[in-house]
Amino acid sequence: MNTLFNTMFENEEASHYQNGVYLRPRTYDLQESNVHLKLTIVDTVGFGDQINKEDSYKPIVDYIDTQFENYLQEELKIKRSLFNYHDTRIHICLYFIAPTGHSLKSLDLVTMKKLDSKAHLPFAVVGSVEEVKVGNKTVRARQYPWAWCKPAGDVRAKRKEFLGDLQRKEEEMRQMFVNKVKETEAELKEKEREVTHDKFEQLKRMHQEEKRKVEEKRRDLEEEMNAFNRKKVAAETLSLSQPLKKDKDKKN
Repeated sequence: MNTLFNTMFENEEASHYQNGVYLRPRTYDLQESNVHLKLTIVDTVGFGDQINKEDSYKPIVDYIDTQFENYLQEELKIKRSLFNYHDTRIHICLYFIAPTGHSLKSLDLVTMKKLDSKAHLPFAVVGSVEEVKVGNKTVRARQYPWAWCKPAGDVRAKRKEFLGDLQRKEEEMRQMFVNKVKETEAELKEKEREVTHDKFEQLKRMHQEEKRKVEEKRRDLEEEMNAFNRKKVAAETLSLSQPLKKDKDKKN
């Protein structure tokens, strides 16, 4: 636990001669940089120390169910105050397996099956309080005859590197999205100008065509009026000359 949270927790020894299993919660206020964490560690004192281990898991399961029930009752209140409520639900269960070199015991299998539906069970967690010299550096690790295992440093470094890459990729994607939006906006404006210009030219051509047709009709009407006026003048001239001719005929 010390290596997981980079904190030296108090280690209270417990007797292995308990009549049953009881749970001992301890709450710590941790702070790293700007992160504040209220951590509760619950020890299962006496687990696996009895001769009859058949019901060893039941106090653990009952404790987890009780914490969920308490939280549910707080949610069901008419006046809830979840912001100030101390959440005692079990969010993760670290099941420590004794490194005996043999397969899992029946108690381990039964207990983990019961806890699997109650809390998160990580597949594997490696921790160490011993310092091992690796190259020119001294790190917390576990030394085995065949190799050494570094539990925290590489994971934190890789996590930091991963978060940095993720943030950089998010920034690149955001910038690509902004550029794409700007390009699309520019294309839409250009299309709008083209459509407006084409529409204007089309209307202009239609106006010129209508104007030409009107001018042609006006010229046709003027020609018809001129022809009509010429015919009218000719008719009036003819009507005036006919009486004059009749008068001359009478005198003769």
